[in-house]
Amino acid sequence: MLRWFGTALLILSAWGGAGAAWAQQDFVDLEYERKATYLIYFGIYVQWPADAVPAAGDRFVIGILGGDPFGRHLRRFEGKPLGDKRIVIHRFNSIDDYRPCHLLFISGRPAPQQRAETPRDRLRDALEHVGDDPVLIVGESEGLARQGAMIEFVADVRDRLIKMEIDLAAARNAGLEISSRLLNLKGIVTVLEEDG
Repeated sequence: MLRWFGTALLILSAWGGAGAAWAQQDFVDLEYERKATYLIYFGIYVQWPADAVPAAGDRFVIGILGGDPFGRHLRRFEGKPLGDKRIVIHRFNSIDDYRPCHLLFISGRPAPQQRAETPRDRLRDALEHVGDDPVLIVGESEGLARQGAMIEFVADVRDRLIKMEIDLAAARNAGLEISSRLLNLKGIVTVLEEDG
């Protein structure tokens, strides 16, 4: 089963679509479909400590901090199985709403009716709030992987790819183990050097 997921992940990463005639809006929709799928794959390719989210039980909990950019693309996974768990998605308008989760996505968009804040503000608040808890923090805004997020999505509009920067040291410091199957996606994943 993991072999199938690995192949699917590679195809998802490299699929460039039908050509350059697609409109920018089409790519944005495709971008969030791919990002949503990646979030689910992280549930397979990242290993958490057994007690990472004590109250989660048989649930794999994904949190979104800020505006939810995924729409139907992430909703379609809610309640579906992921290994021996079921996928649950929580949306947090601000860090004050936060509940423990396995994966926390830092949205590039503010939540509706929230104070003006940047993704870096959301990341800073999240890092302060989760502390040393084993939470995989994933962002989509430039520079977040160099400021504490473990994974940063990088949209390559020209090549129609979603690439990733991974701060392996940050993940390990949080007690998370990222599979070499994800780390070795050449041309898609850049592993940041430990010094920066």
